[in-house]
Amino acid sequence: MLNPRQRAAIGRKGFADILRMKLDGLGSRSLLAWLMDKLNPADMTIRAGPGKELKITKDTVRLILGLPCAGGGKPKSEDPVEAAERLRTSLSVSKEELGIRYLQKILKDGDDTDPTIRCFFFILFNRLLFPTASWDISNNEVVLTEQMERFPDIDWCQLVFNCLCDAARRWHRRDRTKVSTTIYGCSIVILVSVHLSLFCFEASIAYVC
Repeated sequence: MLNPRQRAAIGRKGFADILRMKLDGLGSRSLLAWLMDKLNPADMTIRAGPGKELKITKDTVRLILGLPCAGGGKPKSEDPVEAAERLRTSLSVSKEELGIRYLQKILKDGDDTDPTIRCFFFILFNRLLFPTASWDISNNEVVLTEQMERFPDIDWCQLVFNCLCDAARRWHRRDRTKVSTTIYGCSIVILVSVHLSLFCFEASIAYVC
């Protein structure tokens, strides 16, 4: 739904590569759950069997997502509750109204100013980069986008990697008696890493043969 001016504005924030991704959805949740079982949160290495190891690092995030990582900082400390309340007041919406459809509607209006482009980052962070068990826009997304002028100063790859580390720890501490469990973090990094690893392995075998 983004027009060229909006895409250009997102690119100026350093997120042009993310717009080139072609992703419809998660093909196999059972595969992801199996990979999370094999992912050791202590060293972020997937051990699928003897001699079959794949390490997930910040560079893995950079190679797959192409996020800005030149900055060494992180979003400045903000009170999440106050920041969220300030945002809802400026938009004249309630917490329940600040959802994905509302944000998409703003984007469809075609504006390319920072307040509108911020709606894109709300969705991107909530659905892909820092997903949680909630479908609502959280205070975390509000804080992450509070100072968009500082985006180039933030190491986004490190933030996504940190989130993945936390997701791995959560997964291994989960209540295994539950029928279903939420998988946190940007899991597309894990799935694509495994896919690329298998592709490179098959390519090397083909070359040798």
